[in-house]
Amino acid sequence: MDTLQILLREVSRIVVRDKQEQEDCRKRGEYFNVFSILNLEANETRTHSAFIAELLNPKGSHGVGDAFLKAFLSILKLSDFDFDTASAEVQVEYHIGFKNEDATTGGRIDILITSKDKAILIENKIYAGDQENQLIRYFNFAKEKYADNFRLLYLTLNGHDASEYSNKKEDKQLKPNQDYFLVGYNHEMLLWLERCIELAACHPLVRETIRQYKSLIEQLTGKNMNENNNRELIALLTNAGNVEATLAILATKYEVFHVIKKNLLEQLGAWVENRGWKFNYTETAWRGEDGEGLIWIYKEEYRPWAICFRHETPKDEWYYGISYYETVITPLKQQSYFRFSKKPSSGWPFGWQNFNQYRRWDDINTLRDMTNGKVLKAMQEIIEPIMQDIDSGVIDLKSK
Repeated sequence: MDTLQILLREVSRIVVRDKQEQEDCRKRGEYFNVFSILNLEANETRTHSAFIAELLNPKGSHGVGDAFLKAFLSILKLSDFDFDTASAEVQVEYHIGFKNEDATTGGRIDILITSKDKAILIENKIYAGDQENQLIRYFNFAKEKYADNFRLLYLTLNGHDASEYSNKKEDKQLKPNQDYFLVGYNHEMLLWLERCIELAACHPLVRETIRQYKSLIEQLTGKNMNENNNRELIALLTNAGNVEATLAILATKYEVFHVIKKNLLEQLGAWVENRGWKFNYTETAWRGEDGEGLIWIYKEEYRPWAICFRHETPKDEWYYGISYYETVITPLKQQSYFRFSKKPSSGWPFGWQNFNQYRRWDDINTLRDMTNGKVLKAMQEIIEPIMQDIDSGVIDLKSK
């Protein structure tokens, strides 16, 4: 048996053991989580921004003063910013005015922390995509109000950079870790939450609530492997005798991603065609390269209109609605449809909806759910009622 096969067998052994340990934890009630029970896992404003802001607030109901805020600044290496934590004030969804025509001013800052003449601005992203010039707008606001006495933080699940749709306007582009700083839930925030749990040792209700929130973040970031198992896995993969095999696996990472996504599309296509509809997609839907990724579900009698999933590279997000499969000669009348929250337009005459749960198709959690059927099920649950509404005439694609 060669090194690669032995390595995969050992990795599988650790993963199987970890899954069994997780199941044992579940049976003991250790995964009881009020955030999940109330279906608040991905709500950026009501859950994540609100909870984080409360912890960062020195006057918060947690009763530990500015200890959590000090820990936050320390872990993010902002201690040299000389921010007076004792007098800090924290606001959520801070309105900085209406957006102007070229979208360079205005909007709402997710979390704003101010103290004397200094400020920390946090743009919080779980699944939502970037908005037009979003970081530029917040940077312009802070620059005008606080000169150089501010830090703009871009907080995402994995600490990735903002898209040019958010940080670039014509010849002006903000630079990461200079004009704004990247923060990841998967690293800095988990370290901070662990520190908060320690600081709340004498406040058991606060401590256990933070512990539940930390568990939620581990779930969202795919960091829910037992710490000992994770250490053993890393030690195994980086062992001198296994490094070459590990690097060989990593070298094929994107090819593996492509196969997983293409398999999903083939399964979805078979399901669609079994219901008497047709299915098509562009290669960029699974390759993830620059350019639009498009998936169409349609019937000949409804052409040129189709149920459409679309991915845009600048925003790096998937969304869906009813759009055109081919050139439109006569547009449909624009009208609202209760399953889509976004306003109708000429290209999306019934509106559209973000595919928030699985917005990033290169995300490890999304890829895992592609292999276990969860993404397929989520797409089926979106598509089937729309099919039924079209076939029954609730959505009229024939009248012009």
